Amino acid sequence: MIEHKADVDIAVAISKAISEVVAVEKCTTAQISMVHSDGSFRTYRNEACHSLLHLYGDRDNIAAIVSRIVRDEAAAEHYGQQEEHLFPYYDWLFNRSPWKSAFLTSDTNRALQDKCMLADPSASANILLGGCIASRMTWEYPQKVEAMMHLLREGVKENTAFLVALCIHVSNGEVRKVCHGDAHLPLSVRGMNESGAKGFLKGVASKTNKPFNMGGGCRGVFEAFEGEGQGFWEVFSTIFQRLSEEGKGPAFNPFAACKPNKQEHRMPVDKLKRLCDEVEAHYA
Repeated sequence: MIEHKADVDIAVAISKAISEVVAVEKCTTAQISMVHSDGSFRTYRNEACHSLLHLYGDRDNIAAIVSRIVRDEAAAEHYGQQEEHLFPYYDWLFNRSPWKSAFLTSDTNRALQDKCMLADPSASANILLGGCIASRMTWEYPQKVEAMMHLLREGVKENTAFLVALCIHVSNGEVRKVCHGDAHLPLSVRGMNESGAKGFLKGVASKTNKPFNMGGGCRGVFEAFEGEGQGFWEVFSTIFQRLSEEGKGPAFNPFAACKPNKQEHRMPVDKLKRLCDEVEAHYA
């Protein structure tokens, strides 16, 4: 059984809820079960984007929220969820990430065995939803998790690796700067500002709401790490452009004055560690 803060009746309910959640196959949306303090539970099999958290009513009676993290084989293959990335990603998410307070789960091996995590209804509501969104990254944005794993192998700190991974695409030995917008993400890199970035790297939210089980609203997921000051995307883009142009002499182009330069900034993959180091130095 996944580690949890519950008595025997609730433990039995959690076990049954996990069985119901993982019994659903070929489901690509969130699969969750609300476990109540009286030992009852109700499973919701197709809750897109954890939308139920916005709408659920009887919150003060919730003891735990079961949510699936390991997809069935067909869905995992379709969406690219990579087994070798699951332990390092979820162990960070549950135990060391800025969303760690959203989880009752701490035993990552058991969570992967059960294919489910336990979210904590007493957590700040916007942090809870942010953590649940982050838990879907392994199949909704597997390429970002893969980029994070690459950075971790380079010795980059975990929070930095996650944040930078949202801003890059690594392919064929090169790195491109990209921003996919905000859809299905727990952070807005374009909305994050100076204090929000500093807070995220230190694991401290800029804004929290009331606890979910005390009626706290789930709105404000992005605001948790936005803050004030210069925008993170501007800072990141400046560092990225400088490193991508480093060592490149000016090329003669007789048409440069009349032809706009639309060339995409790229850098060799061996500069990624320096990129992350400079991001950390800026926010130190």
